[in-house]
Amino acid sequence: MKRGISFLLIAALCLLLLLPGCGKQETATILIPAEAISQARALFLLQEAGVITLRDGAALAATTADIAENPYGVTVEPTASEKIGKLLPEAALAVMGLETAYGAGLDPQQVLQSESSCKAYPCVIAMRAEDAARDVGKALAAAARADVVAEQLKYTFGTLAESAVETPGDGTDPAVDYADLLNLRLTVAAFERPQAAILQVIGDVLRTQNIQLDVKLYTDPAQANADLLAERVDAVFMQDVMQLEAYNIAHGTDLTPVASVYASPLSLYAGTAASIDALKETE
Repeated sequence: MKRGISFLLIAALCLLLLLPGCGKQETATILIPAEAISQARALFLLQEAGVITLRDGAALAATTADIAENPYGVTVEPTASEKIGKLLPEAALAVMGLETAYGAGLDPQQVLQSESSCKAYPCVIAMRAEDAARDVGKALAAAARADVVAEQLKYTFGTLAESAVETPGDGTDPAVDYADLLNLRLTVAAFERPQAAILQVIGDVLRTQNIQLDVKLYTDPAQANADLLAERVDAVFMQDVMQLEAYNIAHGTDLTPVASVYASPLSLYAGTAASIDALKETE
């Protein structure tokens, strides 16, 4: 009798192992930004990390369809950037920008790997085209390029964000008639970190010319851009130059970058997997 029961148990176990999904570990999921350009940057970062290989010729329009080799058998899941931080505890790894990491309460110093270069994607201050061409746009641009802004970036964020200004100045533009801007009040849309902190310094520079800068916090750059077009804010400081270009193409708009302020890399953060090597355990 005992032998019969043992035989049945062994037979049942063998059947379970043959069933789809039985006896196999779950596939590891890596979250990456779904947005154009950012998705491609994330894929190239995963390639740098040795997680995937992209097909020859893949460029900044790359999507998950361009993955040629996937040695760890991971699932690369494009996800809206603002949702990645919340979903990280359920994923093996995630690729995020500095703003998303701060928004998720993560320590951007604790990354597994970052892009080797991000200078081509500076975060810009954008305005309506007509304002960008006026003194108000030139004054804001000059303040953003002030040497004190570059110094504060280095002091506060270290290697997390580098100034995109090649030749910082004193924060003023000699071509601007600041008397005409006396007591002007500007409202700039921004993420809480790091943009709002940077705008505080830019605001200090503008106050020397009696211009007031107010920060309005947003979590969605697209909503901020819509409010800029509707003249509910005067500028938006929430996106890199490529993202702004993609927005303009998608919406038929002409929002204009007045200043490139800083560049920060996309980085790979740990979720349920403590490291990139830990992905091997899911094979």
